[in-house]
Amino acid sequence: MKERIIKFMQGRYGIDQLYRFLVSASLVSLVLAMLLRKHAGLSNLLTLAAFGLLIWAMVRTMSRNVQKRYLENLHFLEKMGSIRQKLRMRRERFAQRKDYKFFVCPTCKTNLRVPKGKGEIYITCSKCGNRFRGKT
Repeated sequence: MKERIIKFMQGRYGIDQLYRFLVSASLVSLVLAMLLRKHAGLSNLLTLAAFGLLIWAMVRTMSRNVQKRYLENLHFLEKMGSIRQKLRMRRERFAQRKDYKFFVCPTCKTNLRVPKGKGEIYITCSKCGNRFRGKT
């Protein structure tokens, strides 16, 4: 039996990070559907979404187009990396909110950090050299 499964899976894509995300999202959707049983329409929609995500995950796993699945996973990882980067920056800004005030350069949109309690000062962007006023 084990040999038959191994032979069946030869040349197929298999499991990756996008697969794990899809299965996790499906499980979360099913749990939400169970919690929201009182709202029949929403519960049915969440259940349908959960099964759709599971089917998508299984189709990706069984696919023989390895290159396309690899590129899909790579695109997913790039998007998740940028989301994680934004969340990390927000967490750092929140932790430093007592000591620093944050500004965005009007020219190049770079985030700048200035110590609090300096009053109204001129801020020079380290990236483009633009000067603008800000109140700390």
